[in-house]
Amino acid sequence: MIKLTKDRIIRTNDFEPDEERYKEWEVPHLIPYLNNVVALSDDFTLGDLFRWIEKEKTYFDMLFDSQLGHYDLQLYIDDMKRSVENKKEEEEIEYLEVSRGAERWDFNNSIDIFLGFHGIGKKDEHGITSYAVEFTPLNELKDLPLKINNHFELGETVTPPQGRAYYKKHVEGDVDITLYELISAVLDEISFCGTPEMRDGKLKEIVGRAEEVEKEYKEHPEKFRKFDISED
Repeated sequence: MIKLTKDRIIRTNDFEPDEERYKEWEVPHLIPYLNNVVALSDDFTLGDLFRWIEKEKTYFDMLFDSQLGHYDLQLYIDDMKRSVENKKEEEEIEYLEVSRGAERWDFNNSIDIFLGFHGIGKKDEHGITSYAVEFTPLNELKDLPLKINNHFELGETVTPPQGRAYYKKHVEGDVDITLYELISAVLDEISFCGTPEMRDGKLKEIVGRAEEVEKEYKEHPEKFRKFDISED
């Protein structure tokens, strides 16, 4: 196992039965331990992860080129380091989370297993609130705690001939996440919209379209069809 803290990378070996404890020692680099199970200190942030990555940027650029959409890692490091001029309360995100998910697709009897990186907010009446972060500048996320959620469940959405669709859980338990998977999940999500510049451009476009629709609705509400989404 590898544990990341703000200022140390700690390697833990297998349990030593004669000494009834794990042995720990500090190591200088991440690259040799990508396949190790990873743990994070309670105060570890997204910015801390990028500080460790930047120390070995040349290797990470090559190893995670696909996760980055073949864009230069330095673009995201620079985005992380930008000063925050008008910091928003980013949708009340309390911390960032990496987790493993899965879903079974009935139409072709396949199972999709994936990693996710997202923001977690306060619980509402439906449970924990999750937020997508692919449109959020990294300098607004860097100080948020980064956590690993080892809980895993496999389920599927069942649509009966009559009535509403519902989620059916088949199995659940805890799973390990490796250092490679942690970094993959983060880099894949932050590059989902391309480079930071492309991300900001797409967000501006979406906001502009939403404002146009809102304006049209206010001026011509009769053009919009209303749907009843209340419970049966």
